[in-house]
Amino acid sequence: DSELGWRFRILHAEILLAEREAKQASFALAVSPPANLTSPDLRARFSLCQSHLCLLLHDRKGAHAHLNEAQTLAARLATSRLPAEIQLRRASLAIADGDTEAARQDIERVLAYADGSGDKFLRLGATGSMGYMLLQDDQYDAAVPWFKRAAAQAKELGAQISEGRSIGDLGICLFELGDFGKALNYFRLAEARSATAGSRYERQIWLGNIGNIEEVNGEYASAAADYSKALAMARQLGEEYWTAVWLDDLASASIELKDWDAAERYNNEAAAHKNRAGDRKSAPYSAINAGQIANGRGRHNDAIAFFQDVVRHPAP
Repeated sequence: DSELGWRFRILHAEILLAEREAKQASFALAVSPPANLTSPDLRARFSLCQSHLCLLLHDRKGAHAHLNEAQTLAARLATSRLPAEIQLRRASLAIADGDTEAARQDIERVLAYADGSGDKFLRLGATGSMGYMLLQDDQYDAAVPWFKRAAAQAKELGAQISEGRSIGDLGICLFELGDFGKALNYFRLAEARSATAGSRYERQIWLGNIGNIEEVNGEYASAAADYSKALAMARQLGEEYWTAVWLDDLASASIELKDWDAAERYNNEAAAHKNRAGDRKSAPYSAINAGQIANGRGRHNDAIAFFQDVVRHPAP
């Protein structure tokens, strides 16, 4: 319970969060620092870690509450680096909330601080965040140079996870722009970087994206194999969201392979995950898959009912 011990514990949590190991990070953050540890920077970093964890667990309300705590505590400090870290986390939350302008303002402030202080790691985080904000706003052409800069910065710093993430996000932009060949090359490179860095979280994302390209190219068996690898990693990580995503994609690939039993099994499990998570946004995918399965089995009236339900209850 010493201050030094808590600093090591929080550093360990920060490393786990950077690697997107939410389950392990939650163990490190399960107990709050004792009341006799009054250092504002330690408590602020603990709250910042809790905010990051909540964001990974798709709990935006909790993420905002912990970030506000961190900001209040950091306001007492003379250093300006921790407030800049908090501002960068606030930008991530603004992106998740769909508030592009607020995110842009926060990122630009962090970039200005990083340029003034020479802080290369904060510059890397802000550069990648600007690219991600543009990607989420469907500004794929504008996002490309930011991800290229972030990948170069990460390579210079030896930050393999960040480099792989930037390369993979670049692949997503190219996929959305219709350049599937280049996108596939970037996804494979991102998956290789993630494997070398030992990041299961990142690796399952890029394996799944490789599967998406293979499915678009009509290589359904290869796509199903990569989705299965991604699914196994998501399960190991306890990732409810990504588990549902890869189950959806496995159902889709199985439909194309006309393996109706497998498709129905994957689709039902995906729907169960979404129900537990209260995920209404992606629920229509399960209904569309169910309609295609019913149609493939010759149950045309059931298929029509599923498709009509999607029309009546579109994603929020």
